[in-house]
Amino acid sequence: KQAKNDSTWRGDLHQETLSGFVAEIETIKILIEEIIHPLHDSTT
Repeated sequence: KQAKNDSTWRGDLHQETLSGFVAEIETIKILIEEIIHPLHDSTT
């Protein structure tokens, strides 16, 4: 029983890490777009 709970906890932890990683990528994408778009606007 203890082993099953441990593996479930590991699964939840992995899921949180994964979603956190995805959230960071989304944040970086937004930051890059905010940096790039004004440059495009100034050249046009």
